[in-house]
Amino acid sequence: NYNFDNKKTKYNASYVYNETTLDLDQFSLRETFLNDGSFTSTDTVNRAEFRGNHSLATRLEQNLDSSNILIVKANLRFSNSDNRNRQAQFFIENNTTPTNSLLLDNGTDLESWRVTTAAIFRHRFKKQGRSFAASAGYNNSQSDGRENIFSLNEFFTAPTRTEQIRQLNLNDNAMEQVKSSLLYTEPLHKRWYLETFYNFSRSTNAVNRQVRNPELNNERIDDLSVFYDFTTLYNRLGANIRYSHDALNISTGLAGQRLQLDGRYAIDRDMPLLTDPIKRTFDNAVPYLELEYEFPNNMWLSADYTYDVTEPRLTDLQPIPNVNNPAFQNIGNPNLTPERSHAISANLNYWNPASFANLGIGSNFNLFDNQIVYNQTIEFVDSIGFRTTSRPDNVSGGNRFNMYLWSNFPIIKTKLTMNVNGNFNTSLAPAFVNGVENETQNIGYSIRTGFS
Repeated sequence: NYNFDNKKTKYNASYVYNETTLDLDQFSLRETFLNDGSFTSTDTVNRAEFRGNHSLATRLEQNLDSSNILIVKANLRFSNSDNRNRQAQFFIENNTTPTNSLLLDNGTDLESWRVTTAAIFRHRFKKQGRSFAASAGYNNSQSDGRENIFSLNEFFTAPTRTEQIRQLNLNDNAMEQVKSSLLYTEPLHKRWYLETFYNFSRSTNAVNRQVRNPELNNERIDDLSVFYDFTTLYNRLGANIRYSHDALNISTGLAGQRLQLDGRYAIDRDMPLLTDPIKRTFDNAVPYLELEYEFPNNMWLSADYTYDVTEPRLTDLQPIPNVNNPAFQNIGNPNLTPERSHAISANLNYWNPASFANLGIGSNFNLFDNQIVYNQTIEFVDSIGFRTTSRPDNVSGGNRFNMYLWSNFPIIKTKLTMNVNGNFNTSLAPAFVNGVENETQNIGYSIRTGFS
């Protein structure tokens, strides 16, 4: 870590290396109920994962004069990972008849890098409270992965006793993003301010997944291979009124947002398109309300409301199935529309400057008008056994709630600190299984403690 600081210039550079190793052994028992019966599956998993990251960060802050400041930031990360997943599944129909067993042995190697940059310029006018800010950023990431897929499916009642699959998946992904924003603040009165803003971003993703058959001299498997080039264009223009007095800040505003999606799919680069290009435009009006209050005893309260609009993920849109596990396949839906939800959040934070202790609690709640969920079709296929096909679709309704707690308590001041963190989350989403509507509720919690 390196720091330089004087009256006009502040500079920081740091390097961090971290690695994570995971060894997991897991057993699960699951029963699936269908209209005409049920089936039971046992699942034994052994997973070994390694991830290593080299991270370099740098920041320069330059006071050009008393009215202008420039901040430039850049982050660079190199990563590599190595994963091995062994899995044994056993299927029984109606709790009495064994149908098949499925053995999986999959390995993945991935190398990637990512660079993020940003520049921020701020100007203060002579009139008190009037200011202008402009920012721009450029992000780029590349990854090169290799998956070795092996499965052995043994049938107990079918004429064909075994089915063996070997695949080599070559994954080459590239993402590029350019973004910028403008913010102008004009004082209307001693305590009232008008803020106008504009945000722009353009993201391009090129994903090339080529699936090959090692048994046939690595010949390409056309119906599993895909190249897609996807561009997301985002524009937002709006204004808000802010009231500021002593420790209280209240803001409310409205923005017009345009989201444009442009996607193209082919088997490989420079090959004919598999489907017509996906060209979608979504216009939205996004309201916003925020409240902040600072108590006299180093405590802060904030709460806000907005209307969230989130575009579909690339993996949800691609129409080519992903079948790393023959018993479970995912297939995308190019007709998805963005998720829309009413989003409310609140945070309360406390800081004790004498002891360096701090405490925070917060929550987020989303009430969905339109949610992307994975509907399932479960069927018995002679050459596979029971197969579950998941496909994302838009549905109305559902909600998501999350509450979290974080804290730091010095044991030896400036030398040893204990932290305690907790999280609770729950979600409710409608989903269809074989055309029958279900409500899926997920509840989870975690508690973590550490020393630093």
